[in-house]
Amino acid sequence: MGESVKVCIIGNSAIGCAYYAMLASAQRDVQIWSPSGSLQGQFGQSGRLDSGGKISGSFPMRAFATARQAADESDVLVIATPANAFLPVINALAPYIRETHCIIFSSHSSLAAVYLTKLLATRSVYPLVCGWSTMSRIAV
Repeated sequence: MGESVKVCIIGNSAIGCAYYAMLASAQRDVQIWSPSGSLQGQFGQSGRLDSGGKISGSFPMRAFATARQAADESDVLVIATPANAFLPVINALAPYIRETHCIIFSSHSSLAAVYLTKLLATRSVYPLVCGWSTMSRIAV
């Protein structure tokens, strides 16, 4: 069997922590990077993410210290920050993104994917860049 895909969740918002819990509960290779550096305050001495509801468990937090480490040691980057944090996060990660990365914006509430694609093109780097949006279908 091949190596597992290494995922880094960018941002420790509620959705970032939910992604982390979902992947950790499925025994996926997942780590987190907080651009604000606030992981220690959020998870305290235990270093664990405690989750209840649909995804219940206590998961060890594995965190990267820098944007470079997050990009260098991951295959997939899930950007789960508020939209107003996209620009500094993109600018921090962009120098280290390579063509083999898959970058996912969750949620795609701006033109961040377009900005990143154009920024990386200046380095002739063309990874897969995705923007996820929330969609709902209402039966009438």
